[in-house]
Parts: sequence; C-alpha cells; structure tokens
Amino acid sequence: MQTRFLVVALAVSGLLVAVGVWLALTPNDSPRPRVPTIPGSELTGFEGGNPLLGESPGTLELDITEPVNTKLAAPPVAPPLVNDPATGKVWLRLIDADTNRPLSKKSVSLLPIGYAATNEWRYLTEEPRPAPRMTDADGLLALSVSTETAEECDVLFDVPSKEVSFMYLPVPQGWYPSEDIYELTERLFDLHDEPTTEPVTVWVRRNASVTVIARDRWGVPIADAKLKVELLIDDSAPDLWLETFCTPDYAQWLDDWLADTNELRAELQTAQMRCTVNGAFMPDESYDVEYWQDNEFIAAGSSGVAEYRDVPCISVGAVAWHPLYGTATGVLKLESGRNSLDVFFTEPPCAELRVRVNSLPASDDPEEEYGIGLVRSGPYGVGEFIQEAAIWGGQYWDLPAGGSSWEAVFTGIPPGWWHVGLNGTYSTGAGENVELDPGESKTVQLYVGKDAQAQWTPIVRSGGVQLDEASFFLLGGQEPEREVWTVVRGEEGTETGTMELSPGVWTVWIPTLPPFTFTLKPGEKRRDVFDLKTLSVSFTLELDLAVYFGGPKEGAQLDLEPLGAFEDAREHLYAMDARMREADPAYDILKPGVASTWSVPLGDYWWSLSGEERDLSGRIRFTETGPTSVVFGSDSLPGYAVLVVDLVGFDADNPPDLWIDGGSTDDFAVMQPEAEYERGPGVVYSDPLELNGGEEVPVDSLRVSAERRLFFAPPGTMILEVSGDGLSGQRVVTFPGKITLSPNQFGLTKVQFVTTREAAEREASGEVDPTEDSNVEYTDYAIETYTDAGVYERVYDEEWEAPPGKVKLRVQRTIYFSDGTHSTGIAEFQIELKTKPLMVELARQQYVALATLDLIFTGRGSPDQATDAWWFSTNGPSAPRLYELGGITGTVRPVELDRLSQYMPQGRLEFSRRGLALPPGRYRLVPWPGASAKYVQEFTLNSGTHTTITTQGG
Repeated sequence: MQTRFLVVALAVSGLLVAVGVWLALTPNDSPRPRVPTIPGSELTGFEGGNPLLGESPGTLELDITEPVNTKLAAPPVAPPLVNDPATGKVWLRLIDADTNRPLSKKSVSLLPIGYAATNEWRYLTEEPRPAPRMTDADGLLALSVSTETAEECDVLFDVPSKEVSFMYLPVPQGWYPSEDIYELTERLFDLHDEPTTEPVTVWVRRNASVTVIARDRWGVPIADAKLKVELLIDDSAPDLWLETFCTPDYAQWLDDWLADTNELRAELQTAQMRCTVNGAFMPDESYDVEYWQDNEFIAAGSSGVAEYRDVPCISVGAVAWHPLYGTATGVLKLESGRNSLDVFFTEPPCAELRVRVNSLPASDDPEEEYGIGLVRSGPYGVGEFIQEAAIWGGQYWDLPAGGSSWEAVFTGIPPGWWHVGLNGTYSTGAGENVELDPGESKTVQLYVGKDAQAQWTPIVRSGGVQLDEASFFLLGGQEPEREVWTVVRGEEGTETGTMELSPGVWTVWIPTLPPFTFTLKPGEKRRDVFDLKTLSVSFTLELDLAVYFGGPKEGAQLDLEPLGAFEDAREHLYAMDARMREADPAYDILKPGVASTWSVPLGDYWWSLSGEERDLSGRIRFTETGPTSVVFGSDSLPGYAVLVVDLVGFDADNPPDLWIDGGSTDDFAVMQPEAEYERGPGVVYSDPLELNGGEEVPVDSLRVSAERRLFFAPPGTMILEVSGDGLSGQRVVTFPGKITLSPNQFGLTKVQFVTTREAAEREASGEVDPTEDSNVEYTDYAIETYTDAGVYERVYDEEWEAPPGKVKLRVQRTIYFSDGTHSTGIAEFQIELKTKPLMVELARQQYVALATLDLIFTGRGSPDQATDAWWFSTNGPSAPRLYELGGITGTVRPVELDRLSQYMPQGRLEFSRRGLALPPGRYRLVPWPGASAKYVQEFTLNSGTHTTITTQGG
C-alpha cells in the first residue's frame, strides 16, 4: 500500500512574503456526526435472535442519527477596513467552516508555506516560525506588507512576479485549513492584483477523532478482533493538510484501498483455514509464521478497538478479522469532533470438514507421503471462471501417511462448495466435491491404496443398441475439475472396457439425459446402462436452394455440430455417423427432392450445408416433440427467412450495391457509461449479444438478376444499405418480406449535433451553458436516432445524414466531475428534417434522471433443463437477456450487460449485475436461453428510482 503526499520542500530564494492568519477555537456547537445506535454487549432492548442458540436476527437495522439539516446563517459582516497591499496592510479573517462564525481572540501558530510557479507546487517549508499571534474579536488579523520603502516588518506579503513566494499561514492547535492550499494562495494572488475592501477569508475546521469498534452481527463488541484502519483520500482531499495536521500521518487513495481490501479479504479467508491431522497442527505449503506475528494488519490493532485523534474530516476505512467471524469492512466520512465507526461481522459462520482416510491395505513404505488440497469449487467442480474470480482460494498440505488410517480436520472454511483431493506418493488418489453450510460440520470418508479402487462400466446405447464409442462429463475423485471421458466398446467383448475409479461420490452427465449421481464402494464392480434420447428426422433439400449452392444435381452436404453444454462430448455422434454410413455411405449428401432419414440425439445443433459454390449454416433445436421433418428451401430454411428485393427504374448495366447490415440486430438499447463498470470478476458475460441463443447466424444473399435479389437472414428487422451512382441510403426491412426500390426514394439532409453554442453567440446572448462548471472534467453524449422510415442508428459523429421526415432522438448525457463522480441523464425529443441542414443543440435539451437496476440470480437455474442453465459452463453463468420494450424504436431490443458485480457471495449459488443505469420504461428479463414464460419477468422502471429484480432458479 502506498501513501501519496506532496513532498515537503525547503524554502526557495526570493522575496519573502509572509501572511499571518489568526484562527480561533469556538464552542462545540457543530452538527453531530452520524453515529449508529447499536446495543452493547448486554443486548438490552434488542429484539432479535439469541446468538448463543444459533439464532440470527436477520438483517441488522441500524438507527442512524442524521445531522441536523439546517441552513447556516451567513458569517457576520466584517467591520469597515482598508485592504490594499499598496498601503502596506492586508486583512485576513478566520471562519469556522462548520458554523460560519469567526474565530475571535484565538492564539495561532504561523505555518510557513512556499510556492514555486515553475511547477505550481505549494509546499511546507522549514523556515523559522514567528511567535504565536492573536485574532481580534471579529476573527481578523492585520498583515504587514513588504514594499520598496519598508525597511522591516514581522509578517511579510509580497508576490510581484508570482514566480517564487512565501507566506505564513496561522493555524490554531486542533484545527486545519478546510480548503486546498492552492485555492487559498490563488485568492491572495488575486488580492495583490485587484485590491478590495473585504478581508481574505480563510476557512478552517476542527480536527476529528474516530473510535473504530469490531462487532458481531448482533452488535456485541469482539474484544480479540484484529483491526486495520486507514485514512481514505480522493481528488478533493488536501494532501498537504494530511501530512501537516494528521495523526496518524498515512493515508490511502480510496480506489486503491478498495482494491487492496478485496485482495486482503481473500488472503485472510484462505489463511484462516487450518488443518490438524490426528490432533496435530499441520501448516500448509504457504504458511508464514511472520505473516501472523509481524504483519502490519495484526500490528494495527488487536483489541477490537482502535482510536485516532487529530484527523482531518475525510473518510476512514477499516478492515476487521477474526478466526471465527471471518472478515468485515466499514467506511465512514468523518465530521468535526467525535466520530464512531462500527465494523460489523455479517459473514456467515465458518464450517468444519473432517476427512477420514483409510489405506487399503496400509502402505508398505513407511516413507510414503500424502498431499491433500482444499480449493474453492462449485456444484460442477472447479471451472475457469471460479479460478479467475475473486472467490478463488485454496490451500495445500504435505502430510505423512500416519499408518493405515488417520483423520484430517479442516476449520475456518467459509461456507459454499469445496473440493478436497488426496494423493499419495505411490498409491492412487481420492477426493470429493462437497457443499458446506454456515456453521456445519461434515465428514467425508476417503479410501486410498491399490485394493481400494472400484470398477465402473458405463453402457451407452441408442435405440437399444450399444454404441461403439461415447463420451460424457464426469466429476469425482482427486481431480477438482469436471472432465470429459470417452469409452470405447471392445473389439471382442460386447461391452465397453471398465473404468477404475476411486471410491466415493461421482456424477456423470451424458448427452440428452439428466445428470446421474452414484456412489462407489472400495473394490466395488458396478455396471450402469444409459439409453440416449433420439429423434428420427428426415432432411430434404429443395431445388431452388440447390441452385443457390451451385449444384442442382449434386446437391449439398449436411453436417450437424452440437452446441451448448455437450459440444465437447460428441463421441456418440461419431459412432452414430458410422452406423448410418454403414447403411448408406452418402447419407449426408442431400439431393434435391430426396429425403434422408437420420437418428438425431436431442439437443441444439449448428447445421451446415456445403455446395460447390456456396455454404450456408444456421441453428436448429431438436426436442422430444420435433421437428421430425426438416426441409431446406428458400422459404423454409431453419433459422433463416428470405427477403425479396425488386429494383425498378435503375440502370440495368449499373445497378446499385445492396447489402444487409449484419450488425444491426446487435444494437444495444442502452450503452452503459464507463464509470458504471463494477469491481466484480473481470470475466465478461458469455454471449451477451445473442438474440438467437447461439452463434451469430450469418447474412447471405443471391443475385437472381439485375432487377431482383434474395437475402437470407434471421427472422426479424434489419437494415438494408443501398449505395450506387449518385445515391445512398438505408431502408428498414423485415425477414421474411418483400420490398421494391426506385431511385426517387433516396435523398439525405445533413444534421449537425453541437454540445455548446459558439463562444461569441453565448457572450452576446448573456446565456451560460449549464454544463460549464469548474468541477466538470468532460461531458459525453450517446445519441440514438429513429426515422419515420423505420431506420434506427447510433450516431458517433457530430454530423449525421437522414432522409427528409420526422426523426425521434434519444440522447444520454454523462457529466464526469473532477472528484471522480458522474451524473447521467436522458432526453427524448423529435425533430423534422426538410431539405436544409439542421443544427441540434444537445446541451439545451431537458434531461431526466435515469433509473437504476440491480439484477440478482440465485439457485441453479431452470429445473426444466437437463443441465444447469447458469452454472454448468466452466466459463461462468450463461448470460441472462435483458430487453427494453418499446423505447425509441417501439421494438424489443437488448440492453448491454457488461460484467458481473458479484459471483457466489459467501459461497452461495448467486450472481448479480448491479447499478445498471437505464432509461425509464418497460423491460423484460429472460433469465437463461430458452426460458419458458413462467420464468420471464416484465417490469417498469421510473425516472430517478432504484429497482431490484431477483430471479430464483431451481
């Protein structure tokens, strides 16, 4: 962790300019900080569960005492004075920023401040400090000014060149300047250039103190908890003041602290897991005694309470750790005076796992060693997404054999899914995937040794006949990942060869069938028969499509590739292909008008037709209800529809170019501002753009003649681009459909989008741009247009062209401020285009607040599917689909879902996407591809409101 401060520099040569400012202490009448009202250890009056009986009160509701929200009266008017450096005197006035009252009759010390214009540094110096000074009854302090005629003065102020200067800033004990030194010195520079009759106001605030207490979820203090507390700064924090007035004198940038805290929490969760073998503690491979004895996290506080005084009014962050309660964090914005930060342990209790191991027989080698690992898992084992996410954590131990039987006890395990794996130097390994509930103690029995292995024989059949080859997913044993296994039927025998597996619980996933879980005992021989669910399907190629492929006589070759969960387990397809090819070597060559009947396992497929001149592919699904007949023709193409385009009035020798914008179906209804990205796992949702639930269906075309074209695309609405000699334009087209084009339909009007008026026009009108603010870093606009011809477009440039007519616009404006925050609003309006160019001022539109949405998904997904709708993929949950209903186009359009906010929090089967900023309106949530209507939710989002939608899976 790093602490960022400005370097304290020594004085630079030049004219000494000293400014003395007297600050005064005032009574403690500032608003009280927000302090949670939490019962103490006696739990008096607390209506909740009894923690000693394991009863949880649920969500802890805190009684927050809000500060009095009263508008402070303006500071009293200063008495008449002459404030002019040219006369040799300057007045400064110290004001309490919390009360707007002057600090009167207060003794202050003078702090030397230096300034160098070459790099615009303001820094502390080590110049000798004058004796303390005193403010008057009005909080005023007179400063002597250095002039050419003045021979000496005790406080100097002179900045003729603004290149190098010094001044003395007065600060009372226990106070600090509440504004950045840059702002203060700029006001002094301005005073030198333009004398006034008003004193220079110096705003100060009383320092804060904070008490940090670690508490359990019921509010009881945890006396032996470890605490680490840090000051948190951002772009608005005065670094120089932290260095000068802060005890402790360290701080962390807020963004860095959040990242480091997440890393520390994961580190502590892993480190808190302990292993004992037959009662003796066993350190893991990465165990570091110094980490627990000398780490700064431990040294920061080990009594459950930490106190800090003389802290500027910025934020403070705390991390707490306890071997029983886990980790917890808390953040508080400090206010002048006393503050209290309670850090609550809200994580569920840790679990215990007992692993009993028997060696069959006991190892003959007394030197044989075992290795055991405990890693974070999921319901289907360890996947890539789990390993890349922040929840990943695991430990490994090298253990002695310990005789023929022994027991390892793991404590401090966060609840959720875990895989325990055991392997020996010479003997075979074992393991199990287990789910631990909060506070649960579970026992797993493992067997190792040459006599422990079991034999399992899976028989995979189709239509009652055993397949020569088949593949499936299998989870169990010492390997934490779900693996693909392939079994082959023996040449001489009637069954597949046996598989040697370790005793324990195993789960097998075979295409078309639900998952099957079985338990193997040591030395057991087991045989299971699986019959694939298949469908008899006839495939036919029509003549018009055969012409398209270029071989009306030869036809085209048809291939089916599995999609989804079982695309990697396809050996059964090769076996079925060999069986059908044995009966008909050319069964996959479709001739026009001739049906070919296949036995197809149920599931999703990517079909491909390959001819002499062209190829075409798409997606198709086979279920128990069909389809039993598939016809490939220009008007009956699975996953496709046909658009017929007739050209009338164009030059037959030079027809226009026509093409379908293949990406037009991928336009998001809303594009999230960059600042909306969450700190969740950095793995993007799988296939977030898929409207068809699979790979993108390509768009293809056929030129029948100079006057007619055929386009193949998924059913729905897309954009037809037209470009030719002297014309250019777009048309919205619907698949299937037919459209006629002529040259007189094309003509464009230019539109210029401007964010602000020209400077001269603004100055002449006296108007001020509402987005022009010193705190604004930049403003970003996202523009959507929709013409009355039905053409939707996202505009990325300042200039845009469209045919004459009415245009709907939706503009999303995001203003990014210098403190790292942002504000997003949306405006919807309509313009009419004629023949003359039009200018649209975006900054003048009426913007309304967006709505915010949290999406939470819990459980295992749809119980209607053979495989898990969310968790089966090793790459993470299958992407839900969120659609805007209506909106600017009046159609159904997808909303961008970028990345997860949370993944398996506290071991639960849950993931979420939080903080989506969306336009008000109606929305539809499809939780997984192909979800039935009972799982689909529709809801309304209102401007400026927050909505949470939760989907409960099976």
